[in-house]
Amino acid sequence: MEQTMRTVDLFVTTSLRGSAKGPGRVMYILRTTLKSGKVHESTPEVAEYDDTSERKLILLAARDALTHMNFACMIVLHTECDYITSVLCQGWLTRWQQSGWRNSRGKEVKDACLWSMLLQDLEEDGHVLTAVTEKHEFVDWMRWKMQVAQPYTNMFAKLDEKPDWQQG
Repeated sequence: MEQTMRTVDLFVTTSLRGSAKGPGRVMYILRTTLKSGKVHESTPEVAEYDDTSERKLILLAARDALTHMNFACMIVLHTECDYITSVLCQGWLTRWQQSGWRNSRGKEVKDACLWSMLLQDLEEDGHVLTAVTEKHEFVDWMRWKMQVAQPYTNMFAKLDEKPDWQQG
């Protein structure tokens, strides 16, 4: 009997937009439907970084979100960033990896190390990641909440914690 992958929605919003660089915050929420049919949403995760960009924030959030998954999942990343969606949906990651992390113009891919680590995380755990560019249902709330929430200064400082929402 073939087992289907559970779909997990990953909703990400950042305080930086477009090509802006500097201090920024990222927030994400995971949502899935449990075997019982109940929809479950994780507690929002917030992180803050000093020297960053919208793309880096999204990549860091995606990598952190993967640590909450106990088995291979189909992950749908909901973001307002067209670039991230293009990379994930148009096969850029595979081409970059094959070309030694060079883009179609022969230039080094920005944030190649983060992209490489994300790809490795996905492959090791059997996850499939796709993306949708949209102003998702949490965007406005997240932008407000990021201003008042106490962020982690580094998401990866808390990786040993066991999230309680993984049961299914």
